[in-house]
Amino acid sequence: MRQFEVQNLPSSFYGYERREPYHLSPGSSDDSTASPSSPASESWDHSSRGGHSTRTRRRRRGGNRGSEKKVHSPISTSPPHDKPMTKNDIYFALDCEMVGVGPEGLDSAVARVTICNWAEKVVLDTFVQVPVEVTDYRTFVSGIEAKDLESDTAMPLEKVQEHVKSILHGKILIGHALENDLAALQITHPWHDVRDSANYPPFMKEIRDSNDSAILRPRKLKELVRDRLGRDIQAQGKAHNPIEDARAALRLYKAERMEW
Repeated sequence: MRQFEVQNLPSSFYGYERREPYHLSPGSSDDSTASPSSPASESWDHSSRGGHSTRTRRRRRGGNRGSEKKVHSPISTSPPHDKPMTKNDIYFALDCEMVGVGPEGLDSAVARVTICNWAEKVVLDTFVQVPVEVTDYRTFVSGIEAKDLESDTAMPLEKVQEHVKSILHGKILIGHALENDLAALQITHPWHDVRDSANYPPFMKEIRDSNDSAILRPRKLKELVRDRLGRDIQAQGKAHNPIEDARAALRLYKAERMEW
């Protein structure tokens, strides 16, 4: 086994004055007889050594207190632009209006897209260019005419998809029968971030099948708003307004958010 020689280092290496070990004289066993230089009295007997030397030694060990590196909490080190998110940044309501395409206009294509934030402010409302021939504008329901889709303000579907996905990424999506809107937009959204009033069990109606088993079916948005909020939307003989419908779905969610 290799042996290492331990060198006697100068007193300055330890940061304080080294003292020689104190040996009790024969017959002495009580600490009260120890010399003021003994380790036992050095650790606590301030009266024998004086407070000055103890304070001096602490300064040497700790260094200059004014030069100590300060540690800040995460709050004080957060960048000033990193503000907490509000409900307006998290919750968005979507509603789309469709036109008919294909034979007899039975297939649907999105023709108008509206998104509102939590404060019910419209953040997106645009007509959408339909890349195929429109065979039924469904104007009595959609309120859309040919001039709307042919105007300069109508956006291509690809551009609308980019805007919608940018707004909804990582956010809570609210609406009614959202599977139809998302299918028309040809986009998806995580199911756990969707709040659909058409599929919320307390909002659904119960019917009985031929075996007398209970089945839940979606209710119309107009019925839900009247029964739950005491308001009327989608007046008879008037076209649907996607801004009004998006806000109505949002208000339904607000009324049940704590239980949803």
